Amino acid sequence: MSEVHPQKSGQESDSDKYNIEYLDIDNIFVPEVRVTSVMDPEIYEELKKSIKEKGILTPLLIADVDGKYILIDGFHRLRAAKELGIKKVPCVVRKMTMQDVLIENMITARQKGTTNPADEARVVSTLIDEMGMSNKEVSKILGISESTVRKYYKISKLPPEVLDAVKFKRLSVDCAYWLTYLDDVNKIKELAELAVKWDYTVEQCKAAVHQVLNPYTEPEELGWTFTPSGQPQKVLPKCFLCGKEIEGEAKYVWLHPECLTILEEAIKISGFKEEAKEAGESAETKEVKEVREERPKGFEWRKPW
Repeated sequence: MSEVHPQKSGQESDSDKYNIEYLDIDNIFVPEVRVTSVMDPEIYEELKKSIKEKGILTPLLIADVDGKYILIDGFHRLRAAKELGIKKVPCVVRKMTMQDVLIENMITARQKGTTNPADEARVVSTLIDEMGMSNKEVSKILGISESTVRKYYKISKLPPEVLDAVKFKRLSVDCAYWLTYLDDVNKIKELAELAVKWDYTVEQCKAAVHQVLNPYTEPEELGWTFTPSGQPQKVLPKCFLCGKEIEGEAKYVWLHPECLTILEEAIKISGFKEEAKEAGESAETKEVKEVREERPKGFEWRKPW
């Protein structure tokens, strides 16, 4: 098969609307830094079958950069054409710079809804590091917030293995972002692997990074701790009175700030908290009764469980 042309129909074809060129497939260069959608293998095979039967109906978007043809959009169509032995493919060619190529590629992918954050991060990093653009300029020209630009830039510096996990949606963007707070590359890879293995939430990723940075800090109640194998475990809340962990459902009551102060003073009374720990329930002592008598008007004493 030498080449496949778009099928003609009664409607206006792409050839009528655009200046389409049929380029030799071997003359089209795919840049290393670009946004490429992750296509399901079954969908790709369907695309390949469609191209074999009907040809490439939507031309590839190509940049002419100083006489060199650079692919902007149409990676999977180009790949399928190569596998099918097609020699020439329909293309819309525009004269551009490499900076234009990066920008056009990312915007096109985002508009089609087929982008992936790992590749976007690489494009953002290249625009800043190699093209000399500022965060504000990148934000404006790509149509994304400056906070997203900063996040993508930090993510782009992660190890390739971690970026691949983001690309194939095994690791979320926000989880990857928390990993950027670590300096040790090996620890970053280790935590990324655990996050994928145990399917960490963003909150769990944040907690795991915090514990690496602060190994001697006790995790907060209702926060997360981790087993030696990396499995996340919820930190149980502790009873306000006896200090025991609450494994079941905790009970809540509303307290006025003045009433909470009275309760705290009652707990401080010698022996009160110790007895509560031993018996599993609070003990009302003579001193507590005296505190109750000093309650403000309208106060109703209620046990907080």
